[in-house]
Amino acid sequence: MIYISSRYILYLDVSKDDIAKVDISEMRKIMSKPLTQPMYYILLSLREERHGYEIMQYVEWLTNGHVKIGPGTLYSLLSRFEENKYIHMVSQDNNKKTYLLTEIGKEVLNNEIKRLEHLLNDAKRSVDDEFQNRN
Repeated sequence: MIYISSRYILYLDVSKDDIAKVDISEMRKIMSKPLTQPMYYILLSLREERHGYEIMQYVEWLTNGHVKIGPGTLYSLLSRFEENKYIHMVSQDNNKKTYLLTEIGKEVLNNEIKRLEHLLNDAKRSVDDEFQNRN
C-alpha cells in the first residue's frame, strides 16, 4: 500500500509490517532513468514470486537465450531493488529467497514498458516516414 504526501511516499509492506518513507524527488530521479537490460528482465520476471535461479531460468527462456543474467549481476541488482523498495522478499527456505514486485516496482516496470513502446513506435514511424522517402 502506498500513501503519498506532498514530499514523501510512505510505502507500507503489510507482509513484513514494514513502513518505508521515500522522498518523492529521489523517487522521480530513480524512476526517470532508463533501466538496463538485466534490470528490466529481472523486474519483468518478478511479476510472479521467484527465487534467484528461477529468475535466471525465466529470463533465458523468455528471451530464447539472447539474455543470460549471471549470479553476480542478479544478486547485486536484487539487493539494490530491495533497498529501493522495488521488490520485497516473500519467503526464505533453505537459503532460497523468493522475491516479488512491490507497487513501486510495478510502477517502475510500467514506466519502462511505456518508454520502450515509445521507442518502438518511433522506429516504426521512421521506417514509413515520408520525409526520408521523398525524392
